[in-house]
Amino acid sequence: MKLLSLLVLLLLSACAGREALLLPELQKAGISAEQREEILQKCDEIFVSGNWQLVHSITFSMASGHGATVIGVTILDENTLRTGLMSVEGFVLFEAERDPAGKLQVMRALPPFDNMEFARGLMRDVQMLFVRPAAAPVAGLLGNEGLGCRYGAADGTSVDIVPTADSGAVVHIYDRASTETLSFEMTDFRKTATGLFPQKIYLKTPGIQGYTLNMTLISAEKTEE
Repeated sequence: MKLLSLLVLLLLSACAGREALLLPELQKAGISAEQREEILQKCDEIFVSGNWQLVHSITFSMASGHGATVIGVTILDENTLRTGLMSVEGFVLFEAERDPAGKLQVMRALPPFDNMEFARGLMRDVQMLFVRPAAAPVAGLLGNEGLGCRYGAADGTSVDIVPTADSGAVVHIYDRASTETLSFEMTDFRKTATGLFPQKIYLKTPGIQGYTLNMTLISAEKTEE
């Protein structure tokens, strides 16, 4: 567990030493109505619709070279967001859920995961990956990133989504100071009879103490509505 302890400490300190990656200007001029409709549809499709249980293999990698592999389970429905972490042997290390009002409840948290900052950060990242932002998106040119969508929240945070040529997407998260705090890339989307899911997700936090997560989809099962 020493390796996992170090991992959690670095996750909690990842806010230190970040590079100043700032929110690009959104330009709406010169985009046709057809382009706007197409880009908004592509942005919307990356989020999960309906009730699902998703299982991923997750490899943590730190700038220091340390890392670990766990299994992540995410349950999505209209009422709650639940996530858990297991060892590759199937031992449950962490389990928590958040209700629609934003109340976080931790049901299981073994050391070194028994830290509320870790729980809040993990639930925040899971929500960013799979839950559609509440704000209405605006389509436009996002600086040098290309055509995409911006979801601007009332608290001043922003989510930028840029669909890629290979039917994937790159997503950037910015805080109230317009500084990037998180980015992730979704690739290899595969459409099933009941959903569209990325097989690969690469998540990164910036800075010399940042970390990356390489996520590979193991299964996606539809649950009862």
